[in-house]
Amino acid sequence: MAVDVPGAKSRRARFGNLLLSKLPVLAVWRHLLAWPYDASAVGMQRMAVEAVIQTSLGPLRVITTHLEYYSVRQRTAQVEHLRDLHREACSHALDRGMVRHLGSPFEARLRPVSALLCGDFNCLTDSAEYARMHDPIEGVPAWRDAWTVAHPGQPHAHTNGVHDRIQWPTPHTCDYVFITEDLTPSIRSMQVDLHTDASDHQPVLIELGRIPGTHRSVL
Repeated sequence: MAVDVPGAKSRRARFGNLLLSKLPVLAVWRHLLAWPYDASAVGMQRMAVEAVIQTSLGPLRVITTHLEYYSVRQRTAQVEHLRDLHREACSHALDRGMVRHLGSPFEARLRPVSALLCGDFNCLTDSAEYARMHDPIEGVPAWRDAWTVAHPGQPHAHTNGVHDRIQWPTPHTCDYVFITEDLTPSIRSMQVDLHTDASDHQPVLIELGRIPGTHRSVL
């Protein structure tokens, strides 16, 4: 949970992210994201949930998040935090000489370099925050927007305001799947379900398959 506080009528007010998997979950991390004070906008604590999922491609980190809507300052800080978390995870994964302390609280945990990062980023494709997600991160694989890899040169399908024109008069894209650049050859399809009206956001679907030249695949 990002928020868990007293609410109305003796109930708790809770807000966070949920990650479900039909594949084995090897490890889970929960991250409260940066929340700098911004006097110009309302906001709330945001988070990211990270799980290591066992796939036929091997273990993958899968991260889901929901960034701040009203405050550009907070959203920008949260993008930087996500970049830092990726750098941190890769640094642990690439430290081959790390003492493992098997059976103790200090035992090294599996946290692979290869990852997917998905969610509502609350920013448009022409924003500075979206651009920052693609910037190189020294020593580790950078993030790539899976849509632009799967559909080069094509505009993003709208993910918000497709059916709900009361809240969102103009359809736009703010939901993304970012993938580490080492996994880009595995992308088989990347689609947005534009038909369902179950939410004001549209489902975003990615399918990964065998990486050419390897024996690894994702179902």
